[in-house]
Amino acid sequence: MIITKNWLNEWLDIENYSLEELSKTFNRIGLEVDRAFQFQAPKGVVVGNVKTVENHPDADKLQICQIDIGESELLQIVTNDKNVGAGDFVPVATVGTQLPTFKIKKGKLRGEMSFGMLCSTEEFGIPRVGEGVVILDSSIGDLKVGKELSEFAIFNDSLIELELTANRGDCLSIYGIARDISSALNIKLKSEISNIDEVQGEFSDFDYSLKYLNFDKVEKANLKIRTRLAIIEKLKKDDLDNILKYTSHSTGAILKSVKNAGEDLQISDDILVSGNSQIGISAENGSEIIEISYINPDVISKNVYQNKLKTDESYYNSSRGSEPNLNLAFEFLSDLNLIQGVSTKSTFQNILPKREVQITFSEINNFIGADIKQEKVTDILEKLGFALNISSENIEIQIPKYRHDIINKQDIIEEILRMVGIDNIPAKPLIFSEKRKDNRTAENIKLKTHLRNRAISLGFFETLLYLFGEEKKFQKFGFQTSSGDKKLLNPIVDTMDTLRPTMVIGLLEAVERNLNFGKKRVPLFEIGKVFDENLDETELLTVLFSGEVESDSIQNSGKPKDIDFLEFSNKVLSIIGGGNLEQIETDSTLMHPYQTAKIIKDGVEIGIIYKLRIDIQAKFNLPTTFIAEIELDKLANTLQTAKPYSKFQTSSRDLSLVIPAKFEYRKIEEIINLVKNDFVQRFYPVDIFQLENGQQSLTIRFALQSMEKTLEDNDIELFINSVLDKLSSELSINLR
Repeated sequence: MIITKNWLNEWLDIENYSLEELSKTFNRIGLEVDRAFQFQAPKGVVVGNVKTVENHPDADKLQICQIDIGESELLQIVTNDKNVGAGDFVPVATVGTQLPTFKIKKGKLRGEMSFGMLCSTEEFGIPRVGEGVVILDSSIGDLKVGKELSEFAIFNDSLIELELTANRGDCLSIYGIARDISSALNIKLKSEISNIDEVQGEFSDFDYSLKYLNFDKVEKANLKIRTRLAIIEKLKKDDLDNILKYTSHSTGAILKSVKNAGEDLQISDDILVSGNSQIGISAENGSEIIEISYINPDVISKNVYQNKLKTDESYYNSSRGSEPNLNLAFEFLSDLNLIQGVSTKSTFQNILPKREVQITFSEINNFIGADIKQEKVTDILEKLGFALNISSENIEIQIPKYRHDIINKQDIIEEILRMVGIDNIPAKPLIFSEKRKDNRTAENIKLKTHLRNRAISLGFFETLLYLFGEEKKFQKFGFQTSSGDKKLLNPIVDTMDTLRPTMVIGLLEAVERNLNFGKKRVPLFEIGKVFDENLDETELLTVLFSGEVESDSIQNSGKPKDIDFLEFSNKVLSIIGGGNLEQIETDSTLMHPYQTAKIIKDGVEIGIIYKLRIDIQAKFNLPTTFIAEIELDKLANTLQTAKPYSKFQTSSRDLSLVIPAKFEYRKIEEIINLVKNDFVQRFYPVDIFQLENGQQSLTIRFALQSMEKTLEDNDIELFINSVLDKLSSELSINLR
């Protein structure tokens, strides 16, 4: 972004600030200065008025001019510029003037004496404006013959080029930069800027504003405009283009000329289209009109990418955030008085309510680490264009449309801090006071650390896979990926075009690679996030074991067995601190139909454990493979609190029951849990064998203990009888 000091001075008074002071201010507020220097026309280049022009008698391409430079006699100068005519005001480099590349001397051209040179702007050190000798006009000031060109502000200025970050589209104009400097230096803008009206609900659900102007005639862009455009490297040959570019660079609004498709302009829900007008109304034929536009930059970027729109040079500014107040540009354009008969043809707008952020003065000061007075805070924010509603300690802040990068409290504080200046925050000793961190985040970290340690101690290796994957690969195995407006707009590569809905595919590929390197057992786990079709995320612990359960050894005679369901489930339950399994049916493309169970811990279903289907194992060239997927949010993560223990001994009792063949132990467990008794510490099956009548004998061991006394036989018998009665009545199971 290129500006000049005098151009900026038209918006606020910075006349008394040096270039060095301005550069330091820009750097302090985050607008990095890439280069800054002063430029001026050399001494000896003065305003001259052409009195007469005659053809050179001996050279067709030369002409002899008599120039008035305010001296007693006219100055004769021979020039090769045929565009210079009598009455023109031109810059004259007098004899003895040192130009950037050479010194002016009197000379003779084809027999005619020449006492100086008529100059283009490039010849006295300013970017070229047009071809040949520049014709001066009153736009640069009072054209008094003999006046040094260095006395005109346009030829005696300071150039500043700023390196802006992509989020600061609000500073892609002189007005936008003036707004920041106004707050940084506590200077008022020279003119009040009217607010824009909020209009909701015409079309679509995003911010936009379009204004179309008719006009009758375009005057020639004056020298001041053309010189400034040359300095910022945006000068064109067309006068209308130059006037619109000058207005856009000054105000920040997007202006361009388009062709009117008809008398009545119409707009639809899809206002982002291709054509002569890349952003706005598509118009190919008809009379020329002026378009002034603002569209939410996020919407622009998204639509251009999704619809493959052809962009024009205004896309850079509009996609980073342009000025939404189109009346500012309209008034500025009208005041130039270079386009005759300007009138509004059509207006379309849908300005939604402004985003609001609430913060307190205490939060601001605590975050910055200094006591910033309330008056200072409010002055900074108001000069930056924020609307404030202050109630005692609280501030309700309305974010202006041109600051789409401001979202939360931290962004507001950053704005205040950059205007105050980090160097102006007094240093003070660090006060470190540790606070309790018993929050959800801390508990989650402790849980994951515990799970990692347990998994590693059981021989598993942690993996870290990409969050991205190939959409068609996930869909091949029956997983739903994001679609429509949820799809990734700009994937890194084609094989990473969606967020992963599962970690399993990535882990299976990792197992396949390890097996190719000669591994015979691959135990892996990963803690990470997966995403559903709506991009809602879930954090999972995924555990996988493929191949042999142990390494070759003398104990297994060099023939270790493959992992089985019991071995794998014991490992998984050890990692998560216990739990139960319940068999379920599944139609998943990955899960084995007969070796799949849900994992239950503390009465909550937290995940699933299964054997990989045989055909899927074959596709990945894998041996026997088991997988468990556990939702971290459902895992209990409570601290183990100390409890008093009984000083009385534990009594054990075995209960042998006759049960039908293939009877589920889970049903027996549920019935025993219904018999409430404080004596029961735990119970578990210890033996099972087949009876001659086809039924089975199951032995359950109970550990019983009281906090108050040594249990007597009567206490134990009472509990055992209660259990037997309940089992008999509910399940018809009796004592053997």
